[in-house]
Amino acid sequence: MIFGWGLLRMGFARLRRKGKRMPKSTDPLAVFGTTLRKLRLRRGLTQQGLAELAGIHRNYEQGIENGHRNLGLKNICKLAAALEVRPGALFKEF
Repeated sequence: MIFGWGLLRMGFARLRRKGKRMPKSTDPLAVFGTTLRKLRLRRGLTQQGLAELAGIHRNYEQGIENGHRNLGLKNICKLAAALEVRPGALFKEF
């Protein structure tokens, strides 16, 4: 029987094999996505509307909000411009 650190390492390895992420509260992609969703809803935009304003595909925007996409700086700036906020506002929950 394995105790301590070995058991913990096995658990993380199992999560990686299944393709799962860290818990939502600590996953930076999930935190970013939640912040993006809050700002989008505050402006009264749909996912489609925000995607069109930012010049990105709706499925890509949906993946960002769900914490499945790791986006680049250019797309962060596009989303911030579409939401009429500074890019730093998208990171305020960190």
